[in-house]
Amino acid sequence: MKNTLITLALITASLTAQAATQVEIDQALAPVKTPADLQQLLNAPSPLDALAGNLPLFLDSITGLAQGQNISFDKQLLSAPLTATEVYHILALFGQQTHIDQ
Repeated sequence: MKNTLITLALITASLTAQAATQVEIDQALAPVKTPADLQQLLNAPSPLDALAGNLPLFLDSITGLAQGQNISFDKQLLSAPLTATEVYHILALFGQQTHIDQ
């Protein structure tokens, strides 16, 4: 029993470390990390186009971009009529695709 608990603890720790690593990878590969990155993205077709009329609201809700900190935004704007694929692609722009369920 004790060995089983130790094994479970090690598996849980390993999975937690992998999840943290995936978040770090997602953030490192994100194309939008600065206001300049966002501006460049807005000058060409991008996944943000799916937001249509909600794009200005979404852009106004972005925080942390200028400071290079954790970027956040109003995720309620990423709901219907957007598809799950569109939401994933928008989140991936900011390295937050791992958090699609939040």
